[in-house]
Amino acid sequence: MLGDLSRERFELALRAGRMGTWRWEIGSEFVDWDTPMEELFGFGPGTFPGTMQAYLDCLHPEDRPEVEERLRQMQESTPTELTVEHRIVIPGKRLRWISIVAKLLPRREGRRPVMTGMAVDVTRRQVAETARKMAEAAEAQARRDAMRSHRRLAMLAKASQLLAAPLDLRATLEQVAELAVDSLADWCLIILRPRESALQTVVAHRDPSMADLSGELHRGLSEVVRDPALQPRFCNPRTICHPRFDDSRLRAYLADEGRCEVVGRLRITSVVVVPLISGSTPMGSMILLTTHGRELTDSDAELAEELGRRAGSATEKVQLYAERDRVARTLQSALLPPQLPTLPWAELGAFYQPWTAGMDVGGDFFDVVRTERTVWLVLGDVCGKGPAAAAMTAAARYALRALVLADDDPARVLEQLNQVLLQGTGCDDSDERFITLVLARMIPYENGLVIRMASAGHPPPLIRRGDGTVQSVLVPGMPLGLFPQGETTSMRLWLDPDDALLLYTDGATEARDTSGCELGESTLRQILAGPCDSAAGLVERVSSEVLERVGALRDDLALLAVRVPGN
Repeated sequence: MLGDLSRERFELALRAGRMGTWRWEIGSEFVDWDTPMEELFGFGPGTFPGTMQAYLDCLHPEDRPEVEERLRQMQESTPTELTVEHRIVIPGKRLRWISIVAKLLPRREGRRPVMTGMAVDVTRRQVAETARKMAEAAEAQARRDAMRSHRRLAMLAKASQLLAAPLDLRATLEQVAELAVDSLADWCLIILRPRESALQTVVAHRDPSMADLSGELHRGLSEVVRDPALQPRFCNPRTICHPRFDDSRLRAYLADEGRCEVVGRLRITSVVVVPLISGSTPMGSMILLTTHGRELTDSDAELAEELGRRAGSATEKVQLYAERDRVARTLQSALLPPQLPTLPWAELGAFYQPWTAGMDVGGDFFDVVRTERTVWLVLGDVCGKGPAAAAMTAAARYALRALVLADDDPARVLEQLNQVLLQGTGCDDSDERFITLVLARMIPYENGLVIRMASAGHPPPLIRRGDGTVQSVLVPGMPLGLFPQGETTSMRLWLDPDDALLLYTDGATEARDTSGCELGESTLRQILAGPCDSAAGLVERVSSEVLERVGALRDDLALLAVRVPGN
C-alpha cells in the first residue's frame, strides 16, 4: 500500500512539473512510458502503443530527422547520455516543446542496453524566447524604417536651401521652372522621375502670352519622355550644352515628324540640359531653351548646372518629407489592428488619434487578438514619441501576440512581457522609456461576458452599466520595461446585456480644456454615462466630446470599448 501511495505522489509531482519518465531498450522497438509521460504527449492513460515508431510519429516533421539520427548514433556507438529538445504535435494540431534528458544504465549480461530518462515540457520557455526574438526583430525593423527617414532629413538640413516653397512636389518644380525662365532661358522644361510616384513634367515660359503653346508643348513633352528610347537622355548625370541648336540636332533627338513639328515651332537657338541630382543619383533633367537668336553661353550652362543641383536638393527635400510622413503612417498602421473583428457575442469599438497629426509616430496603441478559445483586448501607452516609442510599441505588441497563445492568465502574460522588454529591447534605466498597459481576456458566459483583466500602471478602465451608472475598475500593477517586478495580480469582472467596458489612455483624462483645467476621470465618467446603443457609437461620442472640450490634443488619444448587446 505504501508503494502505491509513493508512486501516486511521484506521479503527482511529475504532473506538477509537466514532466514524464521513460525507458528504452536500445536496438529494440520497446519503449516504456509512465502515465505522466503519456499525458505530456497527449495520450490517455495506458493508450501509448509502447513502440519507438509511435514516439517518432509524435515528432514535428522538421525535428524528426535530427532525433532519428541521434537514436541511430545511440545504437551504433552507445553514448552514455542523451540531451535533445524537439517539438511534438499533440491532438488538435497543437505544438509542444519537449526537452529529453537521459542516461544509459549499467548493462546487464545477456541483455540489451537500457536507457532511461525524463521528458520536460519547455513550451513556455520556448514561447518566451520566440516572443523575445520577435520583439527584437520588430524593434530593429521599426528603428531601421524610422531612422532611415530621419538620417536623410538630417542630411538635407545641411544642404543649401533653394526655395521657401510648400512641401508639394509639383509646386516645387513649378517654382524651379519660374526661377529658370526669370534668370536664364526663354523656356524651361523639367522632367522628374520620383521614387514613389508617376513621372512629373513641368513647362514654363517667361512670356505669359505663350500659355497656349506651353500647354501644347507640355502635352508633347509628356509623350516624348515616355519613349523608352529617349528616357536615358533625360536621366543623364552629365550636363549637355548646345549653344547653337539647329534642325539637324532636333531630328537627332526626335525622329518622329509630328514631334519635330511641335518643337520646331519654338524656333530654338540654344539648349542646355542639366541633371537634377540628389547625391550622385540623377532623378531627371531640367531643359533650358532660348529662341529667336538668343544664345546660352558656357557661364549660363554653369549657372544652370548649379540651379539643377539646388533643384535636385529641393526636390529631394519634398520627397523626404513625404516619405517621412508615409513611414510614420505605415509604422502607426502596423501597430494598430487594420480592422476590428466581428464577434457574435459582443460589440467592439475603437478610436485613435495621435496629437502629432501624422508628423511622427505616436506611442499609444491597441490590439484585439483572437485565439482558439478566447479574445484578448490590449491597450497601451509608451512613454515618448518617434522611432524609440515605435520600436517599443512594436516589441510589446508582437510579443503579446505570441505570449497570449501560451498562457490564459493576463497577470502572468504581463510578467513575461516585462521580462521580454527588459531583456530584448535594450531599454535600461538611462533609457527612461516604459509602457503602461491593460490586458483583458473575454469569454462569453450565458447572456454576458466574463472578463479577466490585469494592468501595468495604466489608468483604470471604466464600466458603464445598462442603467447609465459608471464604475472604475482599479487593478494594481507597475509599468513595464523599467525593472524586474513582483507578482502581478489579475481580477475578474462580469458584463451583463447593455453593459460596456471602456479602455483608454491618459490622453483622455490629462487633456486640458480651453480654460486650462484637466478633464480628469470625473469628466470622462460624466461623458460615458450618456446614451450608449453600440460600442462604436460609444467611442465616437466619447472621442467627439473630449476633442470638443480640449480643442487640440496635447497627447495621443486611444479608446477601446466592448459592449454586450441587449436582449
